[in-house]
Amino acid sequence: NRGVTLVELLAVLAILSIISLTIYSVLFGGFKTYDRVMAENELRDEADYILTYLINDFFTLKSSEIAEKKLPETTTKNYFFVKTDGKKLGIINSEIIVNNNPISLTNDNVILSNESKIEETSPNTFKITLVLKHKKINKEVKLSSTLSIVNDRKED
Repeated sequence: NRGVTLVELLAVLAILSIISLTIYSVLFGGFKTYDRVMAENELRDEADYILTYLINDFFTLKSSEIAEKKLPETTTKNYFFVKTDGKKLGIINSEIIVNNNPISLTNDNVILSNESKIEETSPNTFKITLVLKHKKINKEVKLSSTLSIVNDRKED
């Protein structure tokens, strides 16, 4: 009379398995959410890093310093300016170029998509669209910024 019956043992095992599955699914979901949030933070950090370089150079750029606009370059997905001193600024072969120097991304898990571009929305106003993708998690972030440059050319 003091022992545990088979029915009681099966009931306890069923309840424990339901509780274990619930705990496992919550824990597994938490890990997936953590990975997704970390990937999104990495993408946003890289986008901020890249835009800082571009904005710093655009901020001091004047229209008289632009020799050519390749927005886009013919038959490519390269979007860049050639300055009067011969230096390039923009997106070339899925790399950010500032004064002929490529800006290295700080995170190896993030790549700059070839969907990134620079468009002239109006005279001396440009829209920079960065599309960054995460290698490990199928996530991407699209960031747009509109910048104006100083028009120092005399209009006739």
